[in-house]
Amino acid sequence: MNRLRLLAIAVPALLLAFFTTSCGQTYHLQSIVLSPPSTTIEGISNYATFKVVAQNSNGQTEDVTTRAVFSLSADSNVLTPAQLNYILANVTLRQGLANQVQVVGPVCTWSWQESVTTDGSGNKTYTHVYGTQPLNITATFNGMTSSGTISINSATGCYDPSNPEPDGQGSGSGVPAGS
Repeated sequence: MNRLRLLAIAVPALLLAFFTTSCGQTYHLQSIVLSPPSTTIEGISNYATFKVVAQNSNGQTEDVTTRAVFSLSADSNVLTPAQLNYILANVTLRQGLANQVQVVGPVCTWSWQESVTTDGSGNKTYTHVYGTQPLNITATFNGMTSSGTISINSATGCYDPSNPEPDGQGSGSGVPAGS
């Protein structure tokens, strides 16, 4: 009697397990998204935290941040190897639970150009145009990648849109030329 009772319980359980796991519903990773896609880190010891979300073929999303691999790079057409090495020596990439990029020294990826216009009365108006040569951050998970950019303002005299250069100062770049 016990064997019959055991079969009466085991057979439906096995059938349920078989049909629910083999319904042809396999989900595939379609893409990953790094967020935020771009950010600026202001000040030494400050950091930016990143998140990676996987999008599966069934429409479901999954936070895969702790399993993603992060890397930093820069456009070699913009920065010299010495400039890139200087920046990377002053930036720490923490992977795992934190997934942070922290600035540990003086870095400025911003440059600015001042424009002066003079009206008919001789009054001058100063405007600043800012640009950045950001670091690239890339997240990789199961062969998929997603990229973003990080601009940094942690050096004295580094000016960006949230920390404008005083009027009448010319132009400049915070990226060390000979570093």
